[in-house]
Amino acid sequence: MRLYAQTVIDILSDADEAVVEAFHRLLPQLDEQPPELTAEFVRSVVTYPANLVLAARAGQRVVGLLLTLVVLALPTGITALFEDVVVDEAARGAGIGWAFVRRPGAGEVPRSPPGRSDVPAEPRVRAPSV
Repeated sequence: MRLYAQTVIDILSDADEAVVEAFHRLLPQLDEQPPELTAEFVRSVVTYPANLVLAARAGQRVVGLLLTLVVLALPTGITALFEDVVVDEAARGAGIGWAFVRRPGAGEVPRSPPGRSDVPAEPRVRAPSV
């Protein structure tokens, strides 16, 4: 499976203009009525201590977002939930969603390494290859 145009997947530590633009462009592909996406809101999601946000970039363009990897401490152990994965329509089918899950470090969250990762049982939009 070949990634779309030399895609690089990074863990975000802040939200630059390209990330804010990507939220505006990609979230409506996931949810018809996304929340108001101000730069401040996007930055708060990216920098929230319990979140890990990944971006897939093809050159300078963000073509996919794994918006939150939420780590939970449960009585049965530490677990991680992948939420709000969206890949640009033009880049779908190139393995970007799978690359998010398989990216080294995607399961590493400071202070809380997950014991397992869960994909929501009822995704809002079914990914054809994930």
